[in-house]
Amino acid sequence: MPSSMNQFSGGITTPSAGEYAISASASGGGSISPSGVALVASGGDSATYTFTAGEGYVLTNVLVDGTPQGAITEKQFIGVSADHTIEALFAVKTYTISVTQSTGGTITPDPAASVGHGADSEAFMIVPESNHYVQDVRVDEQSVGVLWEYTFTDVS
Repeated sequence: MPSSMNQFSGGITTPSAGEYAISASASGGGSISPSGVALVASGGDSATYTFTAGEGYVLTNVLVDGTPQGAITEKQFIGVSADHTIEALFAVKTYTISVTQSTGGTITPDPAASVGHGADSEAFMIVPESNHYVQDVRVDEQSVGVLWEYTFTDVS
C-alpha cells in the first residue's frame, strides 16, 4: 500500500494530494482486473484494465466515467489528471437456433429461436402435412430420428 494513501474505517480509500482515484468494477457474469480503487500519481499512467467474461457470458460494454466505450478489450488511463470510474458490463451469451425444413410439413417456431447459455429452448413442433410423414429430424447435421417434438437442453 503506498504511504501516501489515506484509508478510513471500512476500507474506503481516498487519494492524497497529487493523487487521483480510479474506481474499477464489473457487473453481470465477468470480472475486471485490477478491480477496486487504485491510486495514480498526478500525470501518471494507470495499470491496464482487462475484462474477462465468465463461462456463458459476454462483455457487452465498458463504461468510462459513465460514457459507453463498447466491448473494448482493455483500457489504460494516460496522464491522469482527475478521478475516474471504469465499469465492465456482462450479459448472458445467447444463441440462435435456426430452422430449415423441406416441403410437406412445418416446424414451429420458425424462422428461429434465441436461447440463453445453459437454458433449454422452447419445444420445436414438427407437423407433417396430410399425406406426408416425418422421414428424419436432423440437429446440427446429425440424425435424431423420427420425432414430432424436439427441445434443445443446456444450450452452449
